[in-house]
Amino acid sequence: MLKLANSNVEVCPCCGQKIVVYKHKLNKTLISSLVKLWEHNGEGKVADLGLTNSQFANFQKLTYFGLVDKNNSIYILTEKGRLFLKNLEKVPSVVYTKNAIPI
Repeated sequence: MLKLANSNVEVCPCCGQKIVVYKHKLNKTLISSLVKLWEHNGEGKVADLGLTNSQFANFQKLTYFGLVDKNNSIYILTEKGRLFLKNLEKVPSVVYTKNAIPI
């Protein structure tokens, strides 16, 4: 991979695809979304959780932190997520992703 100077963008030397590294913060919106999933017995479709537009649009980022898993269209609170909500587990405040995969 070739990294462009002073950026978070890499370019594949084979195909020229630009690959961006994104930074995601665990913020109040994500945590409140996680609480709503917990209140919904720890699993459900995002459309059924009563999320705000911002919570809905960012919900999948909880998977980057390992707090939820997705099975088809159903999100499931992980054991790590349950422990985090009980203040028994720590998670990083920031994760980086490349092609929607944590790095």
